[in-house]
Amino acid sequence: MPSVTARPSSGTQQRAITAAKTLATTTHTERAHKKAASDSTTALTAEDSARAGLGALAAEANTALPSLQADERRRREAGPAIADGKKASRKLAMTLSTRLARALADRARPPVWFVTVLGPAPPADATQEWIDLAVDVLVYRITHQVTDPVVALGRPPYDAAGTAQYRDLTRALQSWNT
Repeated sequence: MPSVTARPSSGTQQRAITAAKTLATTTHTERAHKKAASDSTTALTAEDSARAGLGALAAEANTALPSLQADERRRREAGPAIADGKKASRKLAMTLSTRLARALADRARPPVWFVTVLGPAPPADATQEWIDLAVDVLVYRITHQVTDPVVALGRPPYDAAGTAQYRDLTRALQSWNT
């Protein structure tokens, strides 16, 4: 990855050039000349300020480059494993969806944790959304080895990805029940 360098703003440069053209083609007594002088000063001040800010941003970006490069390398290396994991997750979700549909058709009694957050059966007006959420909860419980017989999501996990899933599912379940 190339390093980042500070470049002048084309907007402020254009304003300075326009003001310079007006200054060159008018006399100092004309109103347009006075306005152009003011515009020129404003544009140059803005340009100086932008350059100072860009220098700091460029330095910060250059400091972050090694971390970004390392992250990119890790993503490339982990790419096949991530793809396999996503494929396995989709397969698990499909299997669970099929099993849930079969259990509903057989009028099987769901566990307490399930009924507590989703109710005993899907509503007539949002059946697919209910099934999707139920499958997401089932995938979460299997993935995070939740065995709590009453609390659907168990305790929050300690890893960042698990915590994000826990938070998202908690919100989805809360909005489902309101």
